[in-house]
Amino acid sequence: MGEGAPVFEDPVHRAMVLGCITEGALPLKFAYAGSGAHAHDDLARSAAYRDVVGSVRLESATLRGLEVPVSAIRQIAEVGPGNGQHTTAFLGELTTAGYTCERYLGLDFSQTLLKIAALRLSRSLRDGPAISVDLWDIEQAATGKIEEWRTGENPVLVCVLGQTLGNVENPSAVLANLRQSLRPGDLLLLGLAPRLPGASPETYLAPYRSAVFRRAALEPLRAVGIDLRHIDFRLRYEDDTVIADAIIRARFKADGVTLEPGHVVRCFLSRRFNPEAVAALLRENGWLARRAELDGSADHFAVVAAGCDLGGVAS
Repeated sequence: MGEGAPVFEDPVHRAMVLGCITEGALPLKFAYAGSGAHAHDDLARSAAYRDVVGSVRLESATLRGLEVPVSAIRQIAEVGPGNGQHTTAFLGELTTAGYTCERYLGLDFSQTLLKIAALRLSRSLRDGPAISVDLWDIEQAATGKIEEWRTGENPVLVCVLGQTLGNVENPSAVLANLRQSLRPGDLLLLGLAPRLPGASPETYLAPYRSAVFRRAALEPLRAVGIDLRHIDFRLRYEDDTVIADAIIRARFKADGVTLEPGHVVRCFLSRRFNPEAVAALLRENGWLARRAELDGSADHFAVVAAGCDLGGVAS
């Protein structure tokens, strides 16, 4: 898909993005909404991105290794399904393993991306689950939407795959919001990118050195009217995190905001996780890690956790 007109799917997003740009840190969720959803769709279909987001085989194998009962797989809620490509492959792996998902709920910040995902899932899984989608900003608060959607007393499997947890501003707050939105006994499946012992920064940065990634990361800046020809785009690896900075080289004015040349905006981040640290992070936020798997190449990492009793769910 070529570059179309930049679009915000919610008028409020423009003011929020301008405020974040002014502060110098732009949450990645804005790169997935509006016209950014189409840029992300292009990125998600690239070979380099598929390497980054991980392996559905490992995610499925981690569930199988825990011997999760069939009843726990019949209802799957996924946070951040992206363009639906990863989800389609994951549900296919579960089917091959003998699990049957009867009902699927996709939750995301972006209505546009949800529509793309729902269409891909409907076309690819014609005999698959009943598909529903709904909006949820997982970084903002807990939600009652999973509770409203679920049926019966069986646990729900909640999936946060494709490195989604590593791309939020505060993973701890997100895990807490998830836990407060679910019942004790519900299961959480995380797909993460691991920290590789002894790896050089370039090992982490190489998959992001592409024009399609640059375009996707910078789409919110283009949407507020910044000319991308006046931006230096720089990648770095610090504190176990891949970071992309946009350095604005020309003065920019819009909606009462003025940015001077040299202004820096962090427009992308993606953490790499230590397995032991993930177990502690889960425990601190109401989850008990029950099984973790690292693939043979140490490129992909999956964890299954169970929710502890916190005294209720979000209303």
